[in-house]
This record gives sequence, C-alpha cells and structure tokens, in this order.
Amino acid sequence: MRIKTKQDLLVIICKALTLLSKDERYPESLESLKYAEKEIEKYDLKIIKKRLSDRLHDDDRIHPIHPEVAELLMNIYLDGIEEGDSDYMCKLGSLYYTGRAGEQDYKKAAEYYYMAEKVKNDRTIEKVENINGDNQEAETRSLKVNLQMNDFDRLRKDWDKIINEIKRDHNLLQVSFDTWLKPLKLHDLINNELLIIVPEEGYARILEKKYSLLIKTTIEIRYKIPIKIRYITESEAKELSI
Repeated sequence: MRIKTKQDLLVIICKALTLLSKDERYPESLESLKYAEKEIEKYDLKIIKKRLSDRLHDDDRIHPIHPEVAELLMNIYLDGIEEGDSDYMCKLGSLYYTGRAGEQDYKKAAEYYYMAEKVKNDRTIEKVENINGDNQEAETRSLKVNLQMNDFDRLRKDWDKIINEIKRDHNLLQVSFDTWLKPLKLHDLINNELLIIVPEEGYARILEKKYSLLIKTTIEIRYKIPIKIRYITESEAKELSI
C-alpha cells in the first residue's frame, strides 16, 4: 500500500502496532511507531515519513526487520524515490544489500546505489555551473588537480572519506567500522586490482563476505573505474614491493 495521505500512514501504523505489541523482539520499532502515531497530526506527511523511516531503519538491529515494518519502509522509500530523493535510494539499496527486510539482492542494491549517485552528481554539476567568479576558478583548479592524479593516488588520498561514506550510507555500527574498515590500508592498484592490506589473514574472509561489495561499489560509483579487490597481509605487501 503506497502512502499518499496521513490516513494511509495511520492505518499502516495501527496495524503494525497491533502485530509488534505481540512480539517482544522489537521494542525499539514499537516505540518509534507509537511516537509517530502521536505526532502525525503535528507535522507534514513528508516530515513524519522521514522521521519514522530514519528511526525504523536502525531499530532492533540484532533482528531482521519485522515484515510489517519492512513493508512500511519499502513503501516510504519508493514514494520518496518517485520524487527523486537520493537518501531514500541509498536506504532502499541498504535494505537489499543487508537483506534485513527479508530479501537480499546485491543486484538491486547496486541499482539503487547507482541511481542515488546519479541524482547526487546531477545536483553537484548544477551547483558547480552556478558558481561564479573566484569560486568557479578555484573549483576548476581543484578539478584539474584531481584529473592529473592517477587512480591510485586519488583512492589513497580519499581513503578515509571512502570508508566513512560506507559507514554513513550503510549505517554501520561504530564497533564494526573500527574493527573491520578502519584498520585497512591501501597498497596498490594493479590492472584494476586494488590491493588492500589487512592486519591478519583471517580478516580477509570476513571482509570478502560482508564488506568487499560495499568497498567496490562505493569506489566504482565515486571514481568511475571498475575494480577487483584483493586482501594481502603486511608481509605479502613487503614481498610485492621488492
């Protein structure tokens, strides 16, 4: 059921409240729904949908999203996507990537991530075109510097931004970010194979399962270069550098 009016949303919220009140696994989702029910008359429909979906997306993360909540989120995101909202595109991509809403589909996840990036790029281009005078000259000089850098130099320069973007866009917990992404170091880019140094060999299995696609997709969207990812240890990096 697509949500075009406050009444549409209220009907769905009431149904979800009835179901979640019988399931003790979802206390945070239940609280978010109760809050939205109370606040629905105070705010514009767009604001209510945004606040509610932001909360529900991160609620009760130790469990899959309740089916009724998942359907609500999907409908809110699809409504927003129809209006060109890139944040909703990323959030829907995240649901498909993690599978928390019941369906894990990396292809659909990538499609929504690319869709969001295209919207962001179009808006950025429009803003750049509106820059005048010294600001425009500064932007042009910055773009020229970036173009002169090779792909690996750009990735190495922006690596902290890349992993923090992954953390933000995919709502990673701080502990997961500190454990799995923050320790990674870039070693080289050879024939589109990005060599990433890991603290120990066991890291590679977890990274390949949970984070490789996120890293690959983020880089390919940002820099328009196809890459493969290979994890290596410090000792392997030293051997490659000889």
